[in-house]
Amino acid sequence: MIIYFDESYDNDRNYILYGALFVPPSSTLHQQVTRIRAETGLGGEIKYNRCKNNAKLAVFQKIVDAFMDDTAYFRCVVVDQHGFNYSGFGRADEPLALKQARAYKKFAEMLLAKHVSRIENAVFLADAMTRCWGDEFLEKMRECFNPSGGKKTFRHLAEVSSALEQYQCLQVCDLLLGCVLNNLKPARKEPKNQIRRYLCKCLDVPNLLLTTWKDIPLAIAKNPSTKFNVWYWSEKKTPR
Repeated sequence: MIIYFDESYDNDRNYILYGALFVPPSSTLHQQVTRIRAETGLGGEIKYNRCKNNAKLAVFQKIVDAFMDDTAYFRCVVVDQHGFNYSGFGRADEPLALKQARAYKKFAEMLLAKHVSRIENAVFLADAMTRCWGDEFLEKMRECFNPSGGKKTFRHLAEVSSALEQYQCLQVCDLLLGCVLNNLKPARKEPKNQIRRYLCKCLDVPNLLLTTWKDIPLAIAKNPSTKFNVWYWSEKKTPR
């Protein structure tokens, strides 16, 4: 199993999203993306923010199709920053940036915990362009999921560049995560809105908002056969 991890947020930082794309050994997603690149002549990264015209939209729809047909599955958590209280992540005299880094680690841990309980010897790859490595994120994830004397969830953890073709599944993670953010903050560029609508159509859901996902049982959210799940974080809710 390879788990690709990424984050996204809007320009005003009203929402922070953490996403994980789970790619089991049976997956051929990487090969399918390579095929789509060759057939369409697509260059550069597959990123939500690059879906700016109809030509890119048509290619990115093929990427969504490849994801839907594959055994890979996607999970994300949305953290609403309106009134979010970081006081529980450090002392009053500590800088906000440090508290945010701790919160980043905690949400990543909560997002993954329910989905890796039966996984061993996996690979964890996080986008090197993320913003919170100052809190030794990878080392803390290693401590959490590879406890001394306990089960080793990950045999390898690394931050990698999503721009490299060998990590293009991380680009797919970015695209899916961007679609969730788009439903919260629709874009001025209509192709970005259209790729989100296309994903919703493929998933057979009305939208990617809280109203669609709030009542999904945890057992269904945890099941690898469940293609997609969005967890809107609440202090009163169990992690999805």
